[in-house]
Amino acid sequence: MAISLNSPKYADVNSLAYQMHKKQQDRKKRRASIPEAITRYFRRNLDTTDYARFAAPITLAGDFSGSIDFLTTNTGNVALFSGDTFSVSSVAMDVNSGNVRLFCYNSSGVQQGVVQFSGAYNDGVLHTATFSFTGTVASLSVDGGTPVTGTWSSYDTASIGNLYRRANNSSIFDGILANLKIWDNGTLITDCPIDEPSGATIIDHASGNNATIINGLDADRGPFKEEPALWKGQNLTVPPWDSVDQELLKA
Repeated sequence: MAISLNSPKYADVNSLAYQMHKKQQDRKKRRASIPEAITRYFRRNLDTTDYARFAAPITLAGDFSGSIDFLTTNTGNVALFSGDTFSVSSVAMDVNSGNVRLFCYNSSGVQQGVVQFSGAYNDGVLHTATFSFTGTVASLSVDGGTPVTGTWSSYDTASIGNLYRRANNSSIFDGILANLKIWDNGTLITDCPIDEPSGATIIDHASGNNATIINGLDADRGPFKEEPALWKGQNLTVPPWDSVDQELLKA
């Protein structure tokens, strides 16, 4: 294609045409350098009858690790996840009066030591809990803090089957869960962002072991745009959300 010498690009650098062309190019560069806000959906669980159950229990046969984001203001006891049965072969995590706890029951129903990360984590802020079990040592940390450990001397194969509750339908979670990931013996076996815009399915992107939400509503889900210190709601439904532009603060 022939180059047009009349193009502002080839005009004299002191000319008005060239200066206007340069400003246009500068604006394009600035726009290209500004990242677009990330938008995702969060789901708000109500502490009445809402919970989710995996299609099959997540079996933790060996050493395991994982992480989950959570937000709650509940001052009592609420479960993030738990085993397929209440007190047999179960790994569970809850927030108890603001403290985050990790515990399990072996196949004989013997409870292993409760690992507690103390704090006020029911403050309505999005926190991240990381957990692991290696050998006989269970570990728990919140927001990158120094891990707290405990000994699970008689641990054997256990599982996770429920989100938002204990298996006996107690301790129903009040708030938000997101970004559950679990590795078993170094292999990613569960990856649930919990960011679906609608429906009763929580998709597991690692193994297809999806969870089904019981008694949930589409209005429980809402779009949020990420800002440096928070996620900002976009035209949310009130209720269950507190406002149309509710903000979820990051820890």
